[in-house]
Amino acid sequence: MAANPKDEARYQAARQQVAASPDDLTILREFCAAAKLVGRRPEAVEALQASYTRHPTQDLYGELRSICTFPEFQSIKPPAESAAAPGKQAGTGAELLPRKPFPLLLDQVILYPVQDGLSVFILICCTALLTAGDILRLGGIIGFGAAIIFWGIAFGYFWSVMAASGMGEKRTRGWPDFTDPGEFGTAVGQYFMVFVACYGPAVVMFFYPVFLQHEVPKMFNLLGAIGLAFLGALYYPMALMLAGFTHDTWQLFNFPTAIRSIARIPGDYVICLAFFLGTYLLAVVLEVLLGSVAARAPLPLWILLMIFIRVIDTYLIIVQMRTVGLLFYSREKDLGWFQ
Repeated sequence: MAANPKDEARYQAARQQVAASPDDLTILREFCAAAKLVGRRPEAVEALQASYTRHPTQDLYGELRSICTFPEFQSIKPPAESAAAPGKQAGTGAELLPRKPFPLLLDQVILYPVQDGLSVFILICCTALLTAGDILRLGGIIGFGAAIIFWGIAFGYFWSVMAASGMGEKRTRGWPDFTDPGEFGTAVGQYFMVFVACYGPAVVMFFYPVFLQHEVPKMFNLLGAIGLAFLGALYYPMALMLAGFTHDTWQLFNFPTAIRSIARIPGDYVICLAFFLGTYLLAVVLEVLLGSVAARAPLPLWILLMIFIRVIDTYLIIVQMRTVGLLFYSREKDLGWFQ
C-alpha cells in the first residue's frame, strides 16, 4: 500500500535531518515516528542503534525499547548506569516492578485491569470492540473484515499487556500504536494460532469420524479429545509466552523448545497454571450466576448483565496476559531465550 504523500514528505525531511545530526535525540525521535508511518521501522532502529553505539545513554536505550521488537531489544546491552534495574525505565519513565520470585508478583495481576481510570476505560472499550466484532462477523466478507479491525485493536492491547509485563512495567501502556493496518490481523491471528496449537488436536480427534467417516464420534474419540484438551490446557501458558515474546508464530509448534523451557521453570509454571485455572473457574462461576439471574430479569437488566459477562471474559484475557508476562519477567534468565 502506497504511503500517504504527507507522511512520505515528513519521512524524507526527517531523514535529511538525521543525516546532518545523527546523534540529536529530538531529531531521532521525529525520524522514528516518521519512519513508522511509512513502514520503514527498521531504518529507525538502525539509526538509533548507530547513535547508541556511539553514545550508550539511558535516553537512547529507552527510545530503542519503545521501537524495537522484544528480541531486538533483548540483544541490546543496557548502559552501565541502568544495569542495576532502576525503579523507572530509562528514557520512557515507565515505573518498574522489583525483581522478585514469580509468586510474589501475583499481587500485581488481579487488580491490573482496573488499577486506574485508564485501565478501566480500556477494559470497557476492549469489551465493546470484541462484542462489535462478534456482531460484524455475521455480515459477510465486508463485515468480517470490519470485525478483524475491531478484534485487532483489542488483541493488540492484550499482547501489549504481555510485552509490558515481560519488561516489568507496573502500569498499562495504553493503546498500542497501529500505524500498520496489517497489525490488526496479526494480533488476532496470533491469538487464534495459540488456540490451534493447544486445542486443535483435540478438535481433530473428536470430529475425525464425522468429517472423514461420516459417523458419530465413538467413546475412543471422546476420551482422546479430553486427553488432548488437557494437554493443550497445560501447554496454553507456554504457548502464549512463545507467541508473545518470540514474535514468531511458528515457534508455537516448536515443542522441544517449549518442553525444555517448562522444565527450566517447573515450580513457577505449575503456579501459573494453577492461577490460570483458579481465575478461569471464578469467571465461570460468576458468569453462571449472572446468567441465571439474567434469565429471569427484565430486558434492561438482562442487557446490563450480558455486558457485564462480556467484561468478565475480557478481564480474564488481560489477567492471563499479565500473568504470563510477569512469569517471563521473573524467569527470563532461566529461560535464556534471547541471551
